[in-house]
Amino acid sequence: SRRGTAAPPSCSPRASRGTTIIVLPDVASQADPRQWEYSTYDVGSADLSWFSSIFFAEAEGESLYIFGHGPNPDGSAPTQFSKTILARAAFSDLLGHKWGNIEYWVGAGTWSPSPENFRALDVPSWETTCVWSEELGVWYSFNIEPFGSEIFMWTAEAITGTWTRTSVYKIPAPFNASPYLNYAAKAHPELVQPAVTAEAVDVKLGLGCACACGCACDSMAVRERGVELMLSFVTNVLTADTDEQHGQSTGNLLFGKGQMAWPVRAYWPRFL
Repeated sequence: SRRGTAAPPSCSPRASRGTTIIVLPDVASQADPRQWEYSTYDVGSADLSWFSSIFFAEAEGESLYIFGHGPNPDGSAPTQFSKTILARAAFSDLLGHKWGNIEYWVGAGTWSPSPENFRALDVPSWETTCVWSEELGVWYSFNIEPFGSEIFMWTAEAITGTWTRTSVYKIPAPFNASPYLNYAAKAHPELVQPAVTAEAVDVKLGLGCACACGCACDSMAVRERGVELMLSFVTNVLTADTDEQHGQSTGNLLFGKGQMAWPVRAYWPRFL
């Protein structure tokens, strides 16, 4: 079902009750992940979850933004239909288990130490990422509407909005229909090539054309062609058919004979 409509009985929303933060303070000094030391602590509550996304607020410094979700209108625990809420924290505070120092966005230019009057953002999020693009001059995040088969890119010049969406990819068959379920659309800026090449800079400065044809190209057009974004999403199975085990992440459609072939392989990240 689409946003704003009830989910079918076999595809009930997945509730999130509380969040656990895992702290790994010094992974760079130990190459073997099995030797990493870590600690955990619980944050939020049954009404406030914070697992969706955490990211730096600026290119330098330790300020972080955190995407979370509040309760549904009926008071039930957060689900993928819940509105996104925003908090900010210092990286050192989270490392030190000091969740009590975070602040919640409650309105234009206003933050509060209490979540009681939080204000929802107009961007959906659930198992996602949010990234600042210096080249585009916007924050951006990818999202698949609950039980949908289309990936949208949401953008805003400020983290608090106004956010707008653009369709960027329609998930093909067989994954675009029941019993398949698509979610966790995430940006991967760490895999992207630098957006502006030396040739593009030359054109911008009027030093020549970057195209093989030798034409007088518009410098911004060359710059725009240099901006590359990468993302991934996951396809799962959620079914109640008699031929499949009831529930998510189970059944022959995932692990049966022939189902690990790439054209039909689900429960595996797909990159775009």
